[in-house]
Amino acid sequence: DGTGLDDCIRLYERGAVLVGQCEELLATAELKISELGRD
Repeated sequence: DGTGLDDCIRLYERGAVLVGQCEELLATAELKISELGRD
């Protein structure tokens, strides 16, 4: 394919950033859920 190494690295880095953001959102959601469960 025409994808160069630089493109692959860029895509990988973007994916890693998205994964990090998703993990943060999940952690925040879990905190909210556990706080609701305590009431």
